[in-house]
Amino acid sequence: MKAVFFDVDGTLIEGTHPDYRYMRENLQKAIRKLQEQGHYVFIASGRLLALLDEKIRNFGLYSYR
Repeated sequence: MKAVFFDVDGTLIEGTHPDYRYMRENLQKAIRKLQEQGHYVFIASGRLLALLDEKIRNFGLYSYR
């Protein structure tokens, strides 16, 4: 079991306009595969969880500040 940390902007979330930001489908599948293998996937961000993009908050990742 390992811990994997991702940055948010430009790494997990693409796009600049709040209504058009997205996570690539292949990235979503890769993260789910890591989770299925028992790895912990974290967001490494200085932001409060409530200030992260809704797509990230609802995806089921751990938050780390």
